[in-house]
Amino acid sequence: MPSPRPATQMLRDSIVVTLRTAGQPMSASQLRSRAPALYVAGAAAPLPPIREQVYRALLGLLRHGLVERMPCDGRAVMWALTAAGTAADEIAQLEESLAVPAADAVMALGPRASVTAAAQDHRSCGDADQPC
Repeated sequence: MPSPRPATQMLRDSIVVTLRTAGQPMSASQLRSRAPALYVAGAAAPLPPIREQVYRALLGLLRHGLVERMPCDGRAVMWALTAAGTAADEIAQLEESLAVPAADAVMALGPRASVTAAAQDHRSCGDADQPC
């Protein structure tokens, strides 16, 4: 299957981020109103996506298992992220790997310990004249 065009991928990413931030199901109309303007061939400036673009993007996300349809009253359809779409495990791993030690833990070492460690790191880089 060919990879989507950059504008299509941008719209899909925008939908996923919007649903993650909202934390609740949203309609295609709500998602469209929050979508970024996209570059379209022949247009002088980026344009807001049309309904069909948003719907096609949602169907692509549905095929990839990132969103699901949530039935509601009448003809309205709400869209929600699946477990794969929330990427909760991946986000938790990233947050853990990017965690900065608490200030209390750093201060417990004392100011000299952190300065000494920084100096040792700099010396281990190789050339003292070049930054690491």
